[in-house]
Amino acid sequence: MRTGFSAHGRIDVSHIGQVFVAEVEGPWNEELTKSWIAQLLPLLTELSHAGPIAGITVFRRSMLFTPESLQLMKRAAASGAREFPIVAVAHVIDQTVEGADLMAPVLAEYDRQLWPVQRFAHFAQALRWIESQLALQRR
Repeated sequence: MRTGFSAHGRIDVSHIGQVFVAEVEGPWNEELTKSWIAQLLPLLTELSHAGPIAGITVFRRSMLFTPESLQLMKRAAASGAREFPIVAVAHVIDQTVEGADLMAPVLAEYDRQLWPVQRFAHFAQALRWIESQLALQRR
């Protein structure tokens, strides 16, 4: 008997130097959020050995969250803030992402409690800002 649901979207995690990049196609259910955590943890552990880390999440298709997935994401972010030297995060959200008007302010408000956060429509803009935040740490 199956006890859970499959993830509603997909995730691709990579990095550019000390910048982790999570490209996520929602909507976000609890299973997708668990997959996001499972893919990010090993990368964050690896990157943390080399110094400060920053991150970019690229939202695609939908950034609507179930209440359970939002709470799980908040707990994971708080844990990440305690365990890893994350100095800033950027959200890339273009005009095609469903639920952006509702969810982007919720995520940004929560993230601001942990680290600097900015929203961008284009990845290149987000990467420039994230790299400037990392450069501030090297001074």
